Amino acid sequence: MKFSPLIWATPALAAVLPHVPTAGELLEAVDQVLFPADHDSSIFSITEGFNELLGGWGGICSLVATPEGQDDTDNIERLFQRCGKNSIVTLPSERYNITRPLTLHLENMYVSIKGWLSFSSDNIDSWIEKSYVFPFQDQRLAFIIEGHDFVIDGHGTGGIDGNGQAWYDWAEGVGNKHGRPIAMTLKGVRNGVVNGFQIIQPQLWAHLVWDSANIVYDKCYVNATNFNTKALTWAHSGLQNTDGINTYRSRNVAVSHFVYQGGDDCIALKPNSTEIALNDIRCHGGAGIAFGSIGQYAGTTDIIRNVAMSNLHLSPSSQDQLYHGVYFKSWVGVEVGKPPNGGGGGAGWCKNVSISHVHVDDAIHPIALTSSLTYLEDEHGKYKDTSVFKWSHINFTDFSGTSRGNRVVWMDCSAAMPCHKFNFTHINIVPGRQDIPDIGYVCNNVHKVVGDMPDCHPSDSDEETDAGGTV
Repeated sequence: MKFSPLIWATPALAAVLPHVPTAGELLEAVDQVLFPADHDSSIFSITEGFNELLGGWGGICSLVATPEGQDDTDNIERLFQRCGKNSIVTLPSERYNITRPLTLHLENMYVSIKGWLSFSSDNIDSWIEKSYVFPFQDQRLAFIIEGHDFVIDGHGTGGIDGNGQAWYDWAEGVGNKHGRPIAMTLKGVRNGVVNGFQIIQPQLWAHLVWDSANIVYDKCYVNATNFNTKALTWAHSGLQNTDGINTYRSRNVAVSHFVYQGGDDCIALKPNSTEIALNDIRCHGGAGIAFGSIGQYAGTTDIIRNVAMSNLHLSPSSQDQLYHGVYFKSWVGVEVGKPPNGGGGGAGWCKNVSISHVHVDDAIHPIALTSSLTYLEDEHGKYKDTSVFKWSHINFTDFSGTSRGNRVVWMDCSAAMPCHKFNFTHINIVPGRQDIPDIGYVCNNVHKVVGDMPDCHPSDSDEETDAGGTV
């Protein structure tokens, strides 16, 4: 499969980002085979032979859904066992019923999904029992894709329906409740493209990139909406942990033209995410763009480095406020409790980050950093200034919009490991309140702040944590 360069990548990352397959490389004749006017009414359609386009023995394969909503999981598994290499696979039906966790292995593939992989929600206990283990924070996985050199194309119409409402009700607003599975995981993938793919109602995170390299997401969409009106308030949407795209121990990941609506991180860079590029990202509701959380595991060294983000647009949604624009979160420097909600004591660093052309609307914390993270409510504030994770060489350029309260910048770095060299240029965010100007631009334990932003100063004002820091 031939590759063409990413044309939007920043010059600094152009040397390390992957080349990606393009739709133009699929011949018009192949497209006619993929989507005939009238496809066969049988379940399987497989034509095998030497595939010159994909460079090996393979097939052009299709699977239609079983009638009346029967279980399609076994059929999909059999299809990819037969056509998982050097093949073109199309799933043309409107909905496929998936009733258990699923792993697919793809090599030199083009996969077309025009409808929905619909994950059943009437058997939560069975999903929890059978789901795959993701050791970070003891999470669970519903759908794993492994392999190399493939394109998964949702055409802007197809993807995953996680039927997440049952999971949101089951979790009852509890953060990180054990058992909720991540909708789709790329695990150990090399050279993978996900294009035009939608995930609606994810059970937990929508996408995870784990131990993978040279990955491209383009024109993808995630929407987590809570339809349980009893669970909804402006401050609490019941959509905790419905992250959009998260990276973990992965490098050379590019995300462009991505749209998210939900109640948590739009995109989050977890430990050991390197060479990451984001462009044209739109986040509605939730916690914004996150670096971390990181440093959660004592005795480990985590890194985030060489990150370029541009053209970010963040706003509240009809269901959830916007808690952050861009934010950084590292754990306390001592181990307090166990993951997922406890932990801490890990070391490491984040450096060489460039974030530019960002617009936020009504953000509580447009630009924020916390170095004393714990999700154990009884431990909040007890271990401040103990973190030994280092944040350095981070550039913020051309930020505009509004904040909810007085805060524009809040960088609360650790006295044990101060932040170093933050550059703020053209920060034009208008605060929604100006009654406590002392907390508008706060830089605690930051060495070498440069740029043209108003003075970013240390502050121990009593208002720092009043009302959760929302003043």
